[in-house]
Amino acid sequence: MGKPSKLGVRDVADVPLREVSGLAVQGSDLLAVGDHDPVIFRAPLQPWPLAWHGVDLADLGLPEGGTQFEALEPIGPNTVLVLQEQPARVLQLDLAAPSRLGSLTLDVPEGHPLRDAWLGDRSSRGESLLLTEAGHVIVIKEKDPSAILEFGPPGDTPVGWRRGGPVVPPPIGDATFTVLATWRLGKDLGKELPDISDATVGPDGCLYLLSDQGSAIARLPDVLDAGGGTVDAVAMWRIAGRPENAEGLVILDDGTPLVALDTKSPEGNLLRLDPLPLQA
Repeated sequence: MGKPSKLGVRDVADVPLREVSGLAVQGSDLLAVGDHDPVIFRAPLQPWPLAWHGVDLADLGLPEGGTQFEALEPIGPNTVLVLQEQPARVLQLDLAAPSRLGSLTLDVPEGHPLRDAWLGDRSSRGESLLLTEAGHVIVIKEKDPSAILEFGPPGDTPVGWRRGGPVVPPPIGDATFTVLATWRLGKDLGKELPDISDATVGPDGCLYLLSDQGSAIARLPDVLDAGGGTVDAVAMWRIAGRPENAEGLVILDDGTPLVALDTKSPEGNLLRLDPLPLQA
């Protein structure tokens, strides 16, 4: 893989959230969520700086004292999946109403090697959410240890993840999903990424990880085998200046990463970095 090169910060903008935790692209819009505020913010990607407007979710029966939203994944023009860390679940939301369409409880069953870590530390469960085949979801566990988990209905066969593979949202409604496959970080990648604060699929179809503590972006191989195992990076970049609390990542069509920071302030918490060299 070689020594990571650096990505410079081109400019800075604001996201009107006190604790930004996740970003996503939906069409020509950027979406943002945070740990504290019961709202999803949306802004057209052009012009810069961004002009945000919010969708208030306060009436959806969310936990008091903070939403614990960690990530979101659009599944339609007005529908999104939102990952909550505590309780550990995926909310299916209609932003046009707004309304809650369903909830997927995320269960790490007895006997799984990560069960104690999942239940014991409520602040290092799911940090990122991705779609894969068969209506399953990929959830990234932040740390202690970091891991990539495939969740689906109990008894389903794991499908893993592959670059360019079809993605199918889970069926709408309430259900319990259990861990079907687990990938740990390989020794080298684990040293470079002490934690995983977000993940995204880039415009080249590759899977990218963001590390807050490592201040780095890593590109993963084209396949996560359905049998689980370990994974290492095929490329990596450091973020110049090592910004603190990098919590959200998207990569635009030209390879430009946008990185959101949990600054506890709604100012100066969105970085636009130098473009990545996208995979052919």
